[in-house]
Amino acid sequence: MCLVAQNLFAVCITHFFDDYDTCEPQFTIASGLDHTRPKRRRLWRTLEGRPASGQAALADVHELMGFEVSAPKHVRAAESNSFVGMVTDMSRIMADGVVLMRPTADHMLKVGAAVAKHISSGRMSGAEAGLLHGKLMFILSPNFSRVGRAPLQALVHHQYHPAAGSRLDPIAMDSLAFVRDLLSGLPDARIPLAPPRQAPVVVLTDASWSQGSGEIGAIMVAGPRPPTQGPAIRRIAAADVPEGIIRALSAFGSDHLIKHLEVLAAVVPLESPCFSEELRGCTVIFCIDNKGAMLALIKGGSRDARLAQRVNQFWLAASKLGIRPFFIYVPSEQNLADLSSRDGIAAVVAMGFEEVPCTVPELRSWSAALLHTGL
Repeated sequence: MCLVAQNLFAVCITHFFDDYDTCEPQFTIASGLDHTRPKRRRLWRTLEGRPASGQAALADVHELMGFEVSAPKHVRAAESNSFVGMVTDMSRIMADGVVLMRPTADHMLKVGAAVAKHISSGRMSGAEAGLLHGKLMFILSPNFSRVGRAPLQALVHHQYHPAAGSRLDPIAMDSLAFVRDLLSGLPDARIPLAPPRQAPVVVLTDASWSQGSGEIGAIMVAGPRPPTQGPAIRRIAAADVPEGIIRALSAFGSDHLIKHLEVLAAVVPLESPCFSEELRGCTVIFCIDNKGAMLALIKGGSRDARLAQRVNQFWLAASKLGIRPFFIYVPSEQNLADLSSRDGIAAVVAMGFEEVPCTVPELRSWSAALLHTGL
């Protein structure tokens, strides 16, 4: 039926099982659906000079096919409406060029109550973990891109490997506390409809580790900014990894340690003011030379709960800045940030880059990362 409405009546329509959702211009609200009119006369309203609508066309197609849409379930067109538990708000399109999305209040209350119950009892069966994970993925995915996916890995692990007596381990408890706090202040997702007014910002990051010490480097290249169209920005920064972080990560072995540091390196420009203020609201292309770290960032999580916490730090910081991240793998020999993390800053500065300070983020748990970000 969607294909008929799309191809014969040019209706912008989708469906979820037997529920339809149409999107159309505001002037069509006046036509609506008149279920009081006699059958076999509704089709002609679009031919009598009255405003047509996608909803009316869909109803007419159903009537002609011999099975009508349900009148009691019909929702009149509006700038903001819910569809299968999510509100799509188009009231800011003309002013800001964005569509806002949020879960319905009823859905949020039910899921929030389930999370609070499990935190209070400290227990959760495998089946309950699977059900809650599915509901939370539904709520968080459209709203926050990858935020929340990493903490939810703890629920997946509990679903398939529940502890004796269905007790929640400390990591699972912290992930539930993270979700509880996130849901209490979940902002609307902002989906831009217009293309960005400026070229993407390119960020290269790298980390190195040798003989018990580590370094992290980052490079940013940003073109002229509207409306002033000022000069391009080319910055480089590097910092030693604090001994406490190296000591905490060394327990995972050298292979895992470098992966943790590479993800942490991607967080550096998001939490260092000399970078973050230029990245705010931009499309940012991250160039990374460690495939394991890059894939974890793209997925938004990892089976390794500790690495997933680093990924969570990245996506929280990215959401706070309102950036749209993309990731590209670059071989180490082509990564300029590799020089910045191995005492090669002078060579990069000679290319016209400005050296700026940066900070290496702390290793934060789910809840601590959320508290630090302040979303």
